[in-house]
Amino acid sequence: MIKKIRGILDQMTEINSSRRHLLFLALALAFTLLFLPALIRLYSLSVSSEMYSHLVLIPLVSIYLVYLRRKEAFSVGHPGASWFLLVLAAAAVLFLAAGTITSDLSLLTASYVFFLWTGFLFFYGIISLRAVLFPLFFLVFLVPIPAQVLEWLIGILLWGSDHVSAFFFSLIGIPFMHEEYVFRLPRLSIYIAPECSGIRSSTALFLTALLADYLILSKWWSRTLLMAAVFPLAVFKNGLRIVTLSMLAIYVDPGFMSGNLHRKGGFVFFGITLLVMGLILMLLRKSEGCFGKKRT
Repeated sequence: MIKKIRGILDQMTEINSSRRHLLFLALALAFTLLFLPALIRLYSLSVSSEMYSHLVLIPLVSIYLVYLRRKEAFSVGHPGASWFLLVLAAAAVLFLAAGTITSDLSLLTASYVFFLWTGFLFFYGIISLRAVLFPLFFLVFLVPIPAQVLEWLIGILLWGSDHVSAFFFSLIGIPFMHEEYVFRLPRLSIYIAPECSGIRSSTALFLTALLADYLILSKWWSRTLLMAAVFPLAVFKNGLRIVTLSMLAIYVDPGFMSGNLHRKGGFVFFGITLLVMGLILMLLRKSEGCFGKKRT
């Protein structure tokens, strides 16, 4: 069987590039039609839930990143029958698993992504796949986070935000009593609810850092450091927001706890966090140049 598949894959290298592009687009369209009910559900989820509003942007970003490396992406190479069968098998397993769990959207979306990888591997080969590995991998973020994983992530963010807020209150010198996610302050008590975890902005922060890693940084250690900074930055943002709103409610107007800054002002603190990340990114980029210089 592997020999037959290898023979078919060998024939792909003899097809001219224009025809190969058309065939790949036709196959991608066929996969899209096959998964159309799941993709419609995915789109509905994206437009109805703030948590998943970024999903519609993921394919656009992936296509743009592939375009940036289009010369390397569409070179012709032998896919390798083993790699092709491995990815195809993974796609099929995910598809079948989704069917047994009442059409689980996460598994169906993951299966769709794996089938697209299989098509790319079939027409362009392993060399091209390696050239655009990150842009194709980025499609993984189309997959909605399963409920149990989402609950765990929210718990981690709440834990971090709770401790950062306590640190900020102590630093400012505000007296407080602290129980789990509850702060009793002068003339005010606050509870850090799951809705205040900042999971949506933290997801945006993570994806921004990931793209910056790929587009700006070049060393493995600087990329690792930037990604390691995402969680501290996320809980710093949440803690800063909690403490700022609390101080405004205590010393200016209690209405700040239910006003626009609380309900719609997340972008202000997200912008501050992006500035801090920008500074970290600039320092890491400069450090790459310093450590990359050869001694004379």
